Amino acid sequence: MIGIIGERPPEDVGGEGGYEEYLRIMADVNDPEHEDMKTCVDNQKERNKSHEKINHRLNHVIKD
Repeated sequence: MIGIIGERPPEDVGGEGGYEEYLRIMADVNDPEHEDMKTCVDNQKERNKSHEKINHRLNHVIKD
């Protein structure tokens, strides 16, 4: 399985053709680009944050 269900596709993979290439590379652990692609995509993943942590960060950005 590629990724986690409900997770958004990675940014900037190059449109539909690039996304197909991404899926092909991620499905083949022996592909020379697999580890680099995995690292890049892992850095883009949404992190689970609590509502409290999100609100705390927003309070520093949004001033009333």
